Parts: sequence; C-alpha cells; structure tokens
Amino acid sequence: MWSEPPPIELENVRFLAGYRRAWFFDPDVLAAVRSAVWEGIRIEEALSAVSAYPAPSVRAALFHLLWRQEFSVDMTQRLTTASVLRTAS
Repeated sequence: MWSEPPPIELENVRFLAGYRRAWFFDPDVLAAVRSAVWEGIRIEEALSAVSAYPAPSVRAALFHLLWRQEFSVDMTQRLTTASVLRTAS
C-alpha cells in the first residue's frame, strides 16, 4: 500500500510550498525569470541570466514558478542549482 511520496520528492514539495503565495512576488521579476528560462537550462544558469534584480528576489521568483508548475524539474532528485528546468507542456 502506498501512502506517501518518496522522501526526496516530499522534501522538494515542502520546500517549494514556501513559495506558493503569489502576492509576495513582483510581476516584473516573474516576467524576467520567465523570459530567461528555456528547456534544459540549469537553475544556476537561469538565476545568473536575470541580473537586473536582486539575486534573492530572482531565486524566490523561480521557485514560485516551479511551485506553479510553469517550469518543472525531476522531483525524484534533490533540488539543487544543477537541477535541469523543463518548460510547461
């Protein structure tokens, strides 16, 4: 009987849940992150591609977009800056 996701997946979901509240995020930063992400880019590359805003704001915006599933990563692997982003299907 299956009752819980694997521990790493659950850890990733719990982490991203901290970024679920949309009203905390500047729409301009979200737009900048959206335009900087393409299929197969690593998180660290996406973060460094948006230099017009403070790094913490960009990181939070990216995690918010991951929470909203505008982008995805392999949730069965620990979320790191080397995680590869996928665009929404």
